[in-house]
Amino acid sequence: MTCSICKVGTVKDGRVTITYDREPTLFVMRQVPALVCDTCGTYYLDSDVAERVLLANRAARRKNVQLEITEYAPEEMTQAA
Repeated sequence: MTCSICKVGTVKDGRVTITYDREPTLFVMRQVPALVCDTCGTYYLDSDVAERVLLANRAARRKNVQLEITEYAPEEMTQAA
């Protein structure tokens, strides 16, 4: 698949780090599965993966933490939701 942003790169399976910085919480999730462009680095998340990342981000904000760094783990996020 060709990247829809740069129109040059090829999109392949990979892992990315996602960061949300919204006061008071800085949320970082590592090793998130995504399709990643080998030229520009743009990444595309599956809708289920995106939902799990957003749920984990909301949970961190509800806990009112300043910094949360976590690793993507789908089974744990299903239980936390």
